[in-house]
Amino acid sequence: MYDDFFEQRENLDIVSRSLQELTRGGAVLEFGIGTGRIALALAHDGVAVHGVDASESMLEGLRAKPGGAEIPTTVGDFTTLKVDGEFSLVLIAFSAMFLLDSQETQVRCFENAARHLAPGGVFVVEAFVPDHSRWTRGQNTTVYGIEADLVDLQVGLHDRFEQVIVYQHVLIRESGIRLLPSRLRSHGRPSST
Repeated sequence: MYDDFFEQRENLDIVSRSLQELTRGGAVLEFGIGTGRIALALAHDGVAVHGVDASESMLEGLRAKPGGAEIPTTVGDFTTLKVDGEFSLVLIAFSAMFLLDSQETQVRCFENAARHLAPGGVFVVEAFVPDHSRWTRGQNTTVYGIEADLVDLQVGLHDRFEQVIVYQHVLIRESGIRLLPSRLRSHGRPSST
């Protein structure tokens, strides 16, 4: 379901061109490659990409897409896994940085990225800034859609001191309820409000 939610997030032509400029013709290592949203665009444009992901099912989704089977991947923890070779660019896109559940694992990710970079290489982290105004007493409910046969909600709790957000994406259908849990470690200093 990941692609259903996020496949059309941004203009991949613009993203691919911007990342290609940073590679200066070198290879890319993507931490948290998932189903290949960005890696496929880069590979389509002739960039050598290697991906790392902890989820074999996400990598199966990548391999099922046109061109996905040609992208080399490794299953593992991108905070510690060593991939052969040097890369002009190490990329961690979308929310993958926030899936690392502590400051220590986030620091290990940065250290591992540095180990993989060629001299003069670039580490790109795509991130978002959590909108703390969305939270009332550490809680949030968002309605993504209501249709005749579907209610699509996201409910969450935010622990501002531990900097952890726990979400549950809830899909309610007549046939049943589907829960899609997520735990993110946010960043920044906690608000005093």
